[in-house]
Amino acid sequence: MDIWHWLNEAYTDLARRGHTRLAEALNDLPSLVVDSEHEAVDALVAEALPLARASGNPWIEVFIRHWELQSRALIREQVKDCLPLAVELIDLSSRPETKDCPQSVCAVQDLASCYGTLDGPGYVDERVAVVRETLTRIDAGWPCFLCLSTELIDALLDGARPEDALEEVRKARAALLERDLRQRCPPLIRAKADALFALGRFEEAWTELEMWDEPASGSNGEMEIRLRKVRALAALGRLTEATNLLPEPESIAKTPSHYSAWVRAVETLVEARALRNDAELGAVLRGMRIAEEHNGARFLAFESSIVGAELALARGARALARLELAQAERLLQGLRAPLAARVKECVARLEAVRGELRTPDPAPVELGEDSPLEVLWESAAAAVDWRREVLSGQALDGVLNCLEQLGYLAEAEQVAERAARGASAQARLPATLRWVDLLSRRGDGARALELLDALGELGGEEFWLRARAQVDCLRSLGDDRRLATYLTELCSRPDVPPGAVLLLSELEQRVGNVERAFELTVRAAEALPRGEADWRIVELGTELGAWSQVRQAASRLGMPVEPGSEPIEADWGIILLTFSDDPKRQLVALRTGPVTARVLELSGPAAETEHGDDCVLFDPQPLEPPAQRAHQHEHGPDCGHDHEHSADCGHDHEHSADCEHEHDDEWVPNFAVRKVTRAGDLRSFQMDGLDPGDLVLREISTLLEGYGGRLEVRSPDDYQVRVPELLPELGFPAPSPGGHPGIFALFAVARDADLGAVQADLLRLCAERRALLVWPELCEAVGDPEILGHHIEIGDCLGVLVAD
Repeated sequence: MDIWHWLNEAYTDLARRGHTRLAEALNDLPSLVVDSEHEAVDALVAEALPLARASGNPWIEVFIRHWELQSRALIREQVKDCLPLAVELIDLSSRPETKDCPQSVCAVQDLASCYGTLDGPGYVDERVAVVRETLTRIDAGWPCFLCLSTELIDALLDGARPEDALEEVRKARAALLERDLRQRCPPLIRAKADALFALGRFEEAWTELEMWDEPASGSNGEMEIRLRKVRALAALGRLTEATNLLPEPESIAKTPSHYSAWVRAVETLVEARALRNDAELGAVLRGMRIAEEHNGARFLAFESSIVGAELALARGARALARLELAQAERLLQGLRAPLAARVKECVARLEAVRGELRTPDPAPVELGEDSPLEVLWESAAAAVDWRREVLSGQALDGVLNCLEQLGYLAEAEQVAERAARGASAQARLPATLRWVDLLSRRGDGARALELLDALGELGGEEFWLRARAQVDCLRSLGDDRRLATYLTELCSRPDVPPGAVLLLSELEQRVGNVERAFELTVRAAEALPRGEADWRIVELGTELGAWSQVRQAASRLGMPVEPGSEPIEADWGIILLTFSDDPKRQLVALRTGPVTARVLELSGPAAETEHGDDCVLFDPQPLEPPAQRAHQHEHGPDCGHDHEHSADCGHDHEHSADCEHEHDDEWVPNFAVRKVTRAGDLRSFQMDGLDPGDLVLREISTLLEGYGGRLEVRSPDDYQVRVPELLPELGFPAPSPGGHPGIFALFAVARDADLGAVQADLLRLCAERRALLVWPELCEAVGDPEILGHHIEIGDCLGVLVAD
């Protein structure tokens, strides 16, 4: 069965049975994956899996979990976490109720890919065997035929068999042609290019890559080809084209499946002297190697460490090259097949680096005020025997600071442990604290706490230094209960620092004990300089209604607030708000006090919750600093149009140069909403169609106000809709040629309003004024299929957004 044919049937069936959100998830998930929208994938999977299990169709769960693995295992390479999930999916897809699901075949690809990323050369035989067996159960007509063929080719390349890989490309293409499954560009271009690279046939690889044209593969597929084009161009001597095409590392930072291709492209460019081999490049490579190892991609991290060592050596950073060499040696020990051909090639490169490092090091470069970190490390490493010597004082600080900043935390921990165990009684505490900090940051908070407890009785400043470290360890462990108990004990001491009191206040607030949190904050404020705890007093006091103290604290912060005990309800200008249930959307709001606001615009029906007219309490710290944000915002995916509010918006403001509120044209602060203090209780819908004119729009607005709502026009002045000749058949006058002014709006009514009455009044008004407008979502909510069908038909004629 064709997976996409099944998916279309499943989508239709789910929509018919009322599982609209699950149907949308099935439709959206593959596109989000191939476009590397990883955060959106995670959010959608978390929402869709429970819905899938409740739908009564186990095939849907297989589909969702497969695409989750495509994102997490194939693209993000999170194999350490995903290998158990891939094994579970194999089991799930083999059950009687799921084995016939077309996506169950893809579970084999997921598992093979996990093992390939984990240790490609180490699992070649197993990957080849399982993929070949699965290919015997399908033919070239299956969409997963190409995915499985790609896995087979990749496994052969990991086995250093590029000629066999090319033969598999030939066979796969022949099988497609035999079934007359011609495509707009040859399949398996990426895989064939990798095989040609392995054979040194770069001209052929470039010819192959130039034929690529697969928009359906999304941004991830485009980047795969782009990186290989860079490598091919560099190898062919077309260096300017190659460097111009090389993506910035930030553009692939969230997609580790591109790291290896980027590193190979960079290697070629550096070798050709077309790219500068500097400390910045070394830092990028280290970051990729650390991420690969963290994800569980052992062999890929091993390869990256060798490249890092080679490039460090080439630019004279010999001490850094030794660090990378040590990483490679350590990673080599964890590989499954150290005698595999590709591993042996890497080992030969490793031995070459080791041989060069046996020669004496040159004298370290003289340090300056702005010496780069690599230079600082070369000097620090040359000054002491940091691998064996017990360091203290400035020597210890210099070595640890460099190792930590360079990302070599394991080595830093070894240095700190040696320093702590060999320290004098006087130096024991600071050395132990450095060791504890490293342990805590590496996730071993439990061991760190044991070391702190072993310090015994301490007094004075030493007591509080250890106490701070213990608090940090408990925070790193996420043990809030134990942390709260410990902080309570500390706060009973007369000499407790106010910072500890504030931290306990934060814990109490997090568990919902706002009154206790407020009490502790006021106590801390008494011992702190003016302003340091006042924002927390404002925030907590506003939630509790302690307006006298809120006004006092706000005044100390320099806000225009008079003394008194009344609530603060003023016009403090326009801000943006972000709700946790819809973090990608920012809503315009009127700030009514230091941490309070009223939402001025509708979220729209695509939002999980309509927040129009909500009164909220927000976090006083803006989500973004001024330099990163201009005075603009998006209206969300429900809008469907690229435009600003118009004068018919229905708000008491406009977001334009003549805005009635004073604000910085360069920046509007965006705050995270902490709590809705009074819900607007609105329900919103979309309206689209021909512009009926200002008079009719005002009548519609008045009508909606009678139902506790409003109209917000969102379309720009030049928005147009097409008007076909079919309209007379629908009971409307014959149109004049060309486009006609259109209108797109959101409208809302009170949540308890009679939707049937709202629709009846809108239909009556539009019939009287000959207004050609559609609102299919309201039709769906009312449950009138005849009117819904009529609106969908008109909307289709006009070419406007209508509900499915």
